[in-house]
Amino acid sequence: LADVIINKESNTTGNKTDQESRVNTFIQTWRPRTHKLPPVLKNMISKAKKYGVKFIAPKPSEALQLQMPLWHHIGADPAERQINNNSKSTCLMQKHKVIIVGDAIKMIERLDSDEHIPLRGCGCLACIHDRDNLHCMHPYGNNTVQKIICSTCL
Repeated sequence: LADVIINKESNTTGNKTDQESRVNTFIQTWRPRTHKLPPVLKNMISKAKKYGVKFIAPKPSEALQLQMPLWHHIGADPAERQINNNSKSTCLMQKHKVIIVGDAIKMIERLDSDEHIPLRGCGCLACIHDRDNLHCMHPYGNNTVQKIICSTCL
């Protein structure tokens, strides 16, 4: 419940993040503003910051890695973080419902077939489905973005 309130009631500091990409400030790189939060949540975030609370998983299982949020991933290369807030990432979040690493892996695997041609007009079933049913005009571009992000997450 705290995650929902924090995500809904707080804008973020630094780079803008959209609400769809925010899951949990402790397992992602975005930081909330706290001025609109209830006192108990302000205090929780303040104490976590003061004492340096961080999510550390020295050897996370594959299942845990696949369940981690894809966007603003704590393990992602900082140089690749700008990818979190562009038109392709918005398409992936809103049209394709890609939220966790596992969602991205499934989509990458779906587009890594022999039928798929990495061009805008690809006629493979996955690209046709994305264009016709999801109104996505750049399935291959989305796949490239996911590969870049996932390469630093796993």
